[in-house]
Amino acid sequence: MVTAANGREALDILERQHVDLIVADVMMPVMDGYQLVRTLRAEGNDIPVLFLTALQSMDSKREGFSSGIDDYLTKPVDYEELIWRIQALLRRAHIASEQCITVGGTRLNSASYTVEHGGRTVELPKKEFELLYKLLSYPGQIFTRSQLLDDVWGYVSESGEDTVKTHVSRLRNRLRDVEDFQIVTVKGPGKKKHSKYRKAWLLWVTMEGLVATLAIMQSFLILRAVYLSQGDVPHITASAASYIASAIFFPILVTLVLTTWAVEHKISTVVEKLMDGLRAVAGGDYTVRLDEKKPQPLDDVYEDFNRMAEELQSVRTLREDFVNSYSHEFKTPITAIKGFAELLSEPDITEEERQQYLHIIQEESARLAELTNRTLLLTKLESQRFVPDRTTFSLDEQLRRCAILCAHSWEEKNLTFSAELESVDYTGSEELLRQVWINLLNNAIRYTPAGGEIGVELKRTGKEAAVRVWDTGAGMTSEVQAHIFEKYYQGDPSEKKQGLGLGLSIVRRIVELSGGRIEVTSQPQQGSSFIVYLPLDKEET
Repeated sequence: MVTAANGREALDILERQHVDLIVADVMMPVMDGYQLVRTLRAEGNDIPVLFLTALQSMDSKREGFSSGIDDYLTKPVDYEELIWRIQALLRRAHIASEQCITVGGTRLNSASYTVEHGGRTVELPKKEFELLYKLLSYPGQIFTRSQLLDDVWGYVSESGEDTVKTHVSRLRNRLRDVEDFQIVTVKGPGKKKHSKYRKAWLLWVTMEGLVATLAIMQSFLILRAVYLSQGDVPHITASAASYIASAIFFPILVTLVLTTWAVEHKISTVVEKLMDGLRAVAGGDYTVRLDEKKPQPLDDVYEDFNRMAEELQSVRTLREDFVNSYSHEFKTPITAIKGFAELLSEPDITEEERQQYLHIIQEESARLAELTNRTLLLTKLESQRFVPDRTTFSLDEQLRRCAILCAHSWEEKNLTFSAELESVDYTGSEELLRQVWINLLNNAIRYTPAGGEIGVELKRTGKEAAVRVWDTGAGMTSEVQAHIFEKYYQGDPSEKKQGLGLGLSIVRRIVELSGGRIEVTSQPQQGSSFIVYLPLDKEET
């Protein structure tokens, strides 16, 4: 057992060694329990967390389960009950901790972050083990540093690609005696296909040189026949030979010169247009596009230029939207923190008021941290064009595990949960889709009153898998439905303290990246139904 004085110290310990379960207080310095759990869940860490605290209010419990804890126990505590709850949490997590990989005579144990080889056991830091586990799970597959960074460090990590390089280097040093596998660095994505017009130009230049060489050789042979003939060509004079050489060489030379001029003029025009486009982009005009449909010598360069301009324009739009929305949403918690911090400086406040103000500041700080993580995740998803790290997994089993993670939340509200899941295997990003189901289930629980019903269904419909998450809660008007997928939008102002208005935006973007679509049907006071359609055809995906 290891101990930590605060949430930040706990995160440092988790980076260095394996931990099966966390028992944490809520009120901690530097980083409180809420912030700790939100950080872990944002990184994709599903380690069981039990809150052991003196806070007994329903708001504190709601905040804890909303942040992602697995159990909540208030002080004073019955230690026998505490042991029961710990054993239950460990039993639930047992399935996830049984994953092992064997490669030749080498065995990776994810329960202890160890590598066993030749009678020797090497314990690896968490990130190094997860990186190695990832690579050995897909032998022979090539991963970019960006893909490994997203999968191992998480989509909202502030680490750079050099971090992956450093960890790979450390793995090679630690496992240099292991011969069952080898981590190989592949330089670059491979050669790019050249334009067919560029190939034609290179072929023409080659032919031009060849024809010129033949013409010179022919002229040389004719002149040689004039001066060295022993009677074979007695009637050929120097003047006649000159005429013959000119008749052969001059038309060829004129044709080559004219053709070369025409080709060079064409290339000059194309390059001039490209330079104009580059000057426009350098001046900040990202709307400029080059005509890549018309056949030309540098059509592949034009295509790359248009893609670059499109990406730059997209980045500018995202940046402007990000600054506008982000600054607006940040204003509320920052204003609250500033206001209550000023109240704390008042000399005549009571101890009870002081604790209340501190609690509000902690809550708003946690909200600010979660807003940052979710906004960064959404921004990263919006800049992606394809799903990284696609694997084949059991979609129905993933839905069951997500439902178990949310079990405490619906049990707290005494909701009835039902599930009808067909067996479906799906190829896609398991981590991204997990966030889709958690978001939809949490929304169903949040907006359904005590004693209501929620459920999840999975069916195969043709070449698609249809996942339906429904509830009998408050429902939505058609006006609210038209905006629910917009960033920071919250239809009910009373819910602003419970949500951030980013969950459904993230859900829609992940579904779009997966090649699917999402539909919603809802009526006020009659509940809501969200249906996600995912393509099962791998080529379509």
